[in-house]
Amino acid sequence: FTPSLDFSGHVDKVVSRSRRVLGFASRFSRRFGRETLKTLYTALVLPRLEYCSSIWSPHQIHLTERLESVQRCATRTLARHDHSSDYDEHLRSLGWHRLSHRRTVARVRLVAVAAGPSLAGSYLASVPRISSRTGCPIPLRARTRRHEASLFPSAVSSHLSLPERTRPPLPRTGDELRDFSRTVSLALRAQ
Repeated sequence: FTPSLDFSGHVDKVVSRSRRVLGFASRFSRRFGRETLKTLYTALVLPRLEYCSSIWSPHQIHLTERLESVQRCATRTLARHDHSSDYDEHLRSLGWHRLSHRRTVARVRLVAVAAGPSLAGSYLASVPRISSRTGCPIPLRARTRRHEASLFPSAVSSHLSLPERTRPPLPRTGDELRDFSRTVSLALRAQ
């Protein structure tokens, strides 16, 4: 990484590796059908695109689009180059979400884990401040756009952007964390 924490080189490597694996998966699955490619994509490509993405998730549009282009290519391949419908329709038919949506949910989930009891007493647990009145994270002030888009400030603002009636309380157990992630995902999709 660079001294300025610029992740563009990292994003380029992730996209390059993911495209190579996607090419292999699409060539391999030609004989086996659509479900095989879908399984190979979720097993081989998606983990490469999402590994620690809650930490390095880019806020620049061109980097976000580069990452999304890999999934766009996969949906086109799965739709057998059907250009009549758009990307979001392909995602809906496959039951997938945009990668940016998945990264946002992963960030909110990571902050929920950091604020939870499992990290009590560690330095990481002290970063997201929790309001004693509402039980929600307090927004973190940022001086620059890059800091505003970094892990904790962006995750806290994403959590607070949810409508209050759909905003789940911070989880305490693994089952609650799973339900929390689903609720956040549904609420962010509805926005």
